[in-house]
Parts: sequence; structure tokens; C-alpha cells
Amino acid sequence: PPTSCCYITIGTGVGVGLVVNGAPVHGLMHPEGGHVATPRRAVDLSFEGSNPKDCFGGACAENMCCSLALAKRAGLPSTAGLAKLDDAHDAWDAAAHYIGAMCANIVLL
Repeated sequence: PPTSCCYITIGTGVGVGLVVNGAPVHGLMHPEGGHVATPRRAVDLSFEGSNPKDCFGGACAENMCCSLALAKRAGLPSTAGLAKLDDAHDAWDAAAHYIGAMCANIVLL
């Protein structure tokens, strides 16, 4: 059976839980996996995300793909409309890009 796994949760932030060889991975406090640097998509160079003062000048996974950032990207007044956002909307492509980049960072840990 597997002894290592990664769990990612996305909501108002981006959380990561890691278990490696059966033991939880943590630092001095709790992991901040959503705050890893991610390369911006060319179309996102002027998009500030949910908090432009966040880490790496706002270019972390959490800032670019949390629910607040997705709503902002889609022009919605709140996150409540995300459930009805069309599957083809670019906000989902953006989320996939930043989550994928975060996963690549985690794999390379």
C-alpha cells in the first residue's frame, strides 16, 4: 500500500497536506504549500490575483487560483457564482495552470 500522499484543498486559500513514508510533513508550524512560487501565464502578467501583496509579488499558487482570485478573474462580485461558471471559462484553465505548477513544486521537494 502507498505510504506517501499529498492532499490539496482549494477554497478561500490553498492548503496542502503531505505524508511521506507514513509520517506527516510539517515545519515549525503548519505547511504553507499554497504559497509556492508559480510562473505566471503570459495572459496573467497584469492580473493581480486575490492579494497582490502576497508572497513573490503575488505570483504564488494561492494568490492566483484561490476562490477569490477565480471570482475576480471571472468578473464575479463574489465566489458564490463560481459553481455556475461555465466549464470552458478561462478561470478554470488558469486554476489548472497554477495548481499544476504547485504540484510540480511539491513533487520536486
